[in-house]
Amino acid sequence: MSQLAKGTFNAQTTRTFWRNAMTNVSVVVGGASGIGAAAAQKAAGRTVLIWDIAPPYDLVCDIRDPDQVETAMSDTVERVGVPD
Repeated sequence: MSQLAKGTFNAQTTRTFWRNAMTNVSVVVGGASGIGAAAAQKAAGRTVLIWDIAPPYDLVCDIRDPDQVETAMSDTVERVGVPD
């Protein structure tokens, strides 16, 4: 039985869950410029993959297209692991 089902899922167990789930991988969508580029730069100490609509970024992905998002996520997981 899960902690949630037991009713023991509280702030401490939530923090422990997320700390254990962290992979130190981030995806920044639209990281070519503006806020996305700033977010990618601020992610010091993390593995950052930039998804953008135009090359030369890590993965070319138009997030309006679900097939491209699925492919980009599969490629991301294969390259560096599951993003948190």
